[in-house]
Amino acid sequence: MPSAAAPPAVPRPYYTGGFSGTQRNAAQAFWDWYAVTNEAPAGWQQHTTEALRTLVLEERPLPDVPESITRSLYQHADTQGVPLDVFARQLRSAVREGEELRFETYDELERFMHDGVCQLAEALMHLLDMANRFQLPHAHAFARALFLISRLMRLPHDVQRGRLYIPLNALATYDIEEHRLFRGEVNEALRRVLWRLTVRARDELAQAEPLAADLPWRIRGTYKRYWIGGLDILARIERRDFDVWSNPIQVGHIDRLRIRLQSLFSRSALSG
Repeated sequence: MPSAAAPPAVPRPYYTGGFSGTQRNAAQAFWDWYAVTNEAPAGWQQHTTEALRTLVLEERPLPDVPESITRSLYQHADTQGVPLDVFARQLRSAVREGEELRFETYDELERFMHDGVCQLAEALMHLLDMANRFQLPHAHAFARALFLISRLMRLPHDVQRGRLYIPLNALATYDIEEHRLFRGEVNEALRRVLWRLTVRARDELAQAEPLAADLPWRIRGTYKRYWIGGLDILARIERRDFDVWSNPIQVGHIDRLRIRLQSLFSRSALSG
């Protein structure tokens, strides 16, 4: 059974660290907007995605969204030169979040990530004037990596809410019935499926790694901590034999200190 204190929906680099001044305020506004869309307010189900998108593009209030959230979003998007369409695109995945989520294939899950967390990454890259065709693919890969790692950490919590981020065809390949995920019955077949997700997450981190060399030093430090922290969490999941049910993974103060030291003294490509 999931713990009452579930891990965060998605790690939030740059919410409090990395940026400063008006850029930090903008980053927080963009994260706050993502947090709202990630939960898909109930009132949105009465509207089409296109209707909601039009409200964003016209800088108008949205149903069941605090006005302070949209006002801050529009203000910072304007002052920082971030196109509103970046935020409007997130609504495609947000409306789906109101349903019992299922994905037939990984490609379908990847499209969902592209419409959601990758658009947030794109908005943050705009703050750095790095939203170009060379750097965005690395930023998108980093966003997908953090999303997948979070889904592994929150697997018991997500399935209890009717959200299954493991593609159904992956479960079918190993004859895994969904009830095993609700009950936390970890067998060898389920370990194989979860192992494949950790491989995908590691691959995304590898694709994201070149971004570090292009980031300003202050931003790079935050990036390195989350990059190394992601690897650390994946290793912990594997050491547990993929049992994320019996004891939820928490990142405590000692873990953060260890990761911070690793980010400072690591001799990997991230050390640039």
